[in-house]
Amino acid sequence: MLDITFLLSLTIVIPFIILLIRRKQIETAYQPLFWLLATGVAAEIISKILFSYFNVSNAVCSNIYVLAEGLLLLLLFYNWKVINKTTSTLLAFILVAGWITEHLVLQKILLFSPYYRVIACFVIVILSIRQISMLITQERNLLSNARFIICIGFIVLFVYKIIYEGVYAISVMQASTFASIVIDLYSYINAAINLILGIGAWLIPLKRKFDI
Repeated sequence: MLDITFLLSLTIVIPFIILLIRRKQIETAYQPLFWLLATGVAAEIISKILFSYFNVSNAVCSNIYVLAEGLLLLLLFYNWKVINKTTSTLLAFILVAGWITEHLVLQKILLFSPYYRVIACFVIVILSIRQISMLITQERNLLSNARFIICIGFIVLFVYKIIYEGVYAISVMQASTFASIVIDLYSYINAAINLILGIGAWLIPLKRKFDI
């Protein structure tokens, strides 16, 4: 049987391949994005294998991935000078402490618990908005700016994820048509954002000659 959800999730391969090909040519500030996409591809494949061939929940894989995602995105925004070293370290500490508390101390590593995910999504949305506000004052043609395109994708994706996590948590206790629609649409939203990230990856500027 054709797994549409898995096929849609594989659209992450598109921006990954673009960055894989261009990795040695693009500005070093974008390297965390490459590793984020590489981690995402690995997580999708591992999750598919666990669920389809071993009939095991992918909760542990997903929970580890969202921690890596949050930290890599903090590094990306630090490289983009959206946040300084002190702020990035503080935010990293908050994310790691929140993840450990929720998944290890409260022993929810085997569950899809929403609290860390919502906090991480909120942080990423705020940093993306901050980056866009900085670009508005610096750039004239935003539609050809890789950071602008990537941040638009982040905002749409992570705002939807916040809604998704809230709806999913409620649907566990009481199912509804609205919850089913939000949950079912996630795969399509995620696929669309992966295509946007592909455009952003293509627009990433090349290294200048004096970059190391």
